[in-house]
Amino acid sequence: MSALRPAWGNPKGLVAKPVAENTFIVEFASPIDKERVIDGAPWTVGKHAVLLNEFVQTLKPSEVAFDRIMLWARIMNPRFELMNKTWGQSLGGKLGKVEKFDVDEQGRACGNCLRVRVSVKVAQPLRRWVTAYSQKHQATEIYEVRYERLPHYCFSCGIIGHSSLECPTPGERYKDGKLPYNADRLCVKEDKKKGFSVSKSGQSSQSSGRSSY
Repeated sequence: MSALRPAWGNPKGLVAKPVAENTFIVEFASPIDKERVIDGAPWTVGKHAVLLNEFVQTLKPSEVAFDRIMLWARIMNPRFELMNKTWGQSLGGKLGKVEKFDVDEQGRACGNCLRVRVSVKVAQPLRRWVTAYSQKHQATEIYEVRYERLPHYCFSCGIIGHSSLECPTPGERYKDGKLPYNADRLCVKEDKKKGFSVSKSGQSSQSSGRSSY
């Protein structure tokens, strides 16, 4: 919590109570502070992801499942006719549970990617691409996927939580010597685009197969 408090802006009235190993109940004095922290995920401490859940009073501590993480994903270079909320739901749904879209009031996206916020299962490999069938071209099109601010994850298997040196199922390197889920294939480099700000606590080191973005 000493690392998360300043990352969260030191909100007044923040109270954290331990309930199990590495598990805390966190109370916010203001709903605005709570929503800001949730919207700012993923958060990291020591390069490892901090997983958040809504508090459910009827559960036991042992029943709380921290099995998902919220991420912004970019579906790269889709055709213009796919740059909208409808296709964001369809293509983003192949990555995980879609929570939000980066679109205007008319449901349209701009730029060179379709940006969606998804809740993904941490025990499953991150998706590197999604497909869409084009009736017009009678072909299946493949679109690369890149993620913003990924926490510590494996370059071999693409699962969040361990490095390629610790991977139980190490992947084979490509001809260029890189692993299948290497950071330059899966991560979005930090940019200065408005609304993409990154806190220092959300950054990681690339050594030993760790994400540097």
